[in-house]
Amino acid sequence: MILKKAIFLFCLALFTSGCFFPVLVGRAPSAVHQPDPEAMDHFISAKILELQRDYQGTVAELERALAYDPRSAAICQELANGYFALGDRQKTMHFAQRAIQLDPDWAEPHRLLSLLFQLQENLKEAAKELEVVVKLTPSDLQAIYSLADIYLKQDNPRKAIKLLKKEIRHNRGLPEVQFGLARIYAGLDKREIARAYYRQILAKIPDSENAWLGLGMSFEREGKNRQAIRAYQNGLRLVPRSKSLKRRLGQMYLSVGRYQEAVSQFEEIRRLFPDEKGILRDLLLSYNQMGDQQKFDELVKEIRHSRVNNPDFYYYVGKAFVEMEEFALAGEMFQKAATLGNYGWIGAGYAFIQAQNFPKASEVLLKAATDMPENAQIFYLMGISLEKIGIWTEAITAFRQAIDLDPQNTDFLFRLASCLEQAGLFQEAVKEFETLLAIDPNHSLALNYLGYIFADEGINLEESLRLLKKAVAQQPDNGNFLDSLGWVYYRLGKLRQAEELIIKATKLEKNSAIILDHLAEICFALGKHQEAKLYWEKSLQLDQENQEVKRKLEKIETEVKP
Repeated sequence: MILKKAIFLFCLALFTSGCFFPVLVGRAPSAVHQPDPEAMDHFISAKILELQRDYQGTVAELERALAYDPRSAAICQELANGYFALGDRQKTMHFAQRAIQLDPDWAEPHRLLSLLFQLQENLKEAAKELEVVVKLTPSDLQAIYSLADIYLKQDNPRKAIKLLKKEIRHNRGLPEVQFGLARIYAGLDKREIARAYYRQILAKIPDSENAWLGLGMSFEREGKNRQAIRAYQNGLRLVPRSKSLKRRLGQMYLSVGRYQEAVSQFEEIRRLFPDEKGILRDLLLSYNQMGDQQKFDELVKEIRHSRVNNPDFYYYVGKAFVEMEEFALAGEMFQKAATLGNYGWIGAGYAFIQAQNFPKASEVLLKAATDMPENAQIFYLMGISLEKIGIWTEAITAFRQAIDLDPQNTDFLFRLASCLEQAGLFQEAVKEFETLLAIDPNHSLALNYLGYIFADEGINLEESLRLLKKAVAQQPDNGNFLDSLGWVYYRLGKLRQAEELIIKATKLEKNSAIILDHLAEICFALGKHQEAKLYWEKSLQLDQENQEVKRKLEKIETEVKP
């Protein structure tokens, strides 16, 4: 009862000059409006329901209030706010526009419309609405910053700069505006101008953490590491407990090989901010680059046993392990992130594939597919993991599911086609390669693969030759492509050309058992039996389980005498 009475008195005072929320932030309707008593009762009930986050009830009460007072811009705007909270954009726009019709000089409905247009990615209309807000409330810095951001998204930095410079002249150089200009110039790679603004801020506010960070990062992006380090050091003298400055300084030390100084900064952050677990990622990278295996192992153990409930922590630690090519650990961290926050499944699947733990990759990707059935990348990675353990039918199904979600993705099509070929489904593989090449006629891997299939099967040899010449033209130093082209020449009976290409291929791919087998076949056909025997022996050394090469060697040893 006390709460309701307080809200009644508060709303009564506000309702006569506008709606609840806008007046709180100093943006009331321009016209004074005397409320209808019945409308006022429903308005108060709406505000109570809003405090309880019952937005359905809120808009219902506001609709009743509007029925009693249809000319109230304040009620219309509150309805727009309520429908926005419910996610009903159409009604939000309707009531915001109605509020503007009732009170054209009120900024708040224009602000809401701008937000709606931004959500629709209609930046042109969003900018128009904010331009009205800035005109109506020229001292509204938030509107000015938002409008400048929209201009930047429209690739119109000149308008953003002009807007902010006008505000600087109007407000005699507010640091917030100078910071906005510095950020824009830094984004335009005009770093000297950006630094000039950062220094102007620091002249007024020497302990501005953001200005020191901006100054240092502008040097970083130019590769001026010494100046960047000096900027962060100077900033820390004035803001000694700045976590951000310490971290940037530590990361700079790490990038230039000053590992012990990097570790000192990161450990200092741990001491000052015991709950800052994100710094463990930087320490992991430091110990890894230092080669301090003991410290690295101790930190890994600490992370594994930590009870952090923040998925971001495990996600970024996982990314650090990927950078270090510690893929098994990365997979473990991504899986923890996914368990806590339902993201990181793709990272876990990728990491376990890289660690060659294909059953584990399949397991986490199956879980991911259940939670995110519209994500094509999950099915693609699942297909790879299943393919690696020879579960062909399921792998093919997974690749097809990925393609159903992203039909034009040539990586997906290539993997499906190669999987079909390995599974012995020759005609289906050819069909998928042809689909891929219809999308991208210059896909060199597909050109080579399909051309080689034809050559190896001894069919469509002229088409094979065309495809493989096109592939080699794109990658003339690719040993596998040269081998494929040589092999089709062999099938066509052009043995000298075949021999020349495959000899070159063996120099580029020195450890390929297949290329050596091909060269041996060509030498044998040319009557160079001793050379053929030598190449088959080398091929068998590289692939000791190849029964076909063993039979060829046995045959040549019985038929050909030294």
